[in-house]
Amino acid sequence: GYATEAVAALGIVKKLDQLPLYFSIGVANGLLPFLAYNYASGNQKRRHDAFLFGCGISLGFSLLCVGVYECFAPYLTGLFISDPLTVSYSAAFLRIMVVAMPMMSLCYPMIIQFQAVGNVKASLICSILRKGVLDIPLLFLLLIVIIVRGVTLPNAEEGLRFIFIPNRSAFNMTAVSAALGQVFYSLSLCMGITI
Repeated sequence: GYATEAVAALGIVKKLDQLPLYFSIGVANGLLPFLAYNYASGNQKRRHDAFLFGCGISLGFSLLCVGVYECFAPYLTGLFISDPLTVSYSAAFLRIMVVAMPMMSLCYPMIIQFQAVGNVKASLICSILRKGVLDIPLLFLLLIVIIVRGVTLPNAEEGLRFIFIPNRSAFNMTAVSAALGQVFYSLSLCMGITI
């Protein structure tokens, strides 16, 4: 199985990944009333210019985050924890995750643009394409790659036994408490409750 350090590293990376994500969502949501007002008033040039400006801000911040995260990944993750192995995992994970940030920073303003002009169908198609055509098939592909890689590693049988044959003696309140702590740490209090 994965070491505790790798799981902690994912939690740290998700926290850092939220900065450009929420910035992009905030810019897009801030654009919505402005775009809708200009669309309703017939001022299409102003609406278009505002959309491009919002996309520029969102993309610019995202590219800034990509550069900062790529250059300073160990230092940024080190702000959360001092364990060298966790910092190493976090830096590697962060450098992989930043690749999608620029695409994501344009996706939200585009969906908001369609909503502002009342084009529900285009907004829905854009959202479905993002999730259904890209995200979900890539998740399944990644799952297959990870499974094939995992079962071809040395001592794979031991790992499979660990996953599929429960060790009931290890189930106690200390283990439950540690698991709940990890859920709350990784997903934050609000998201942990919804699980």
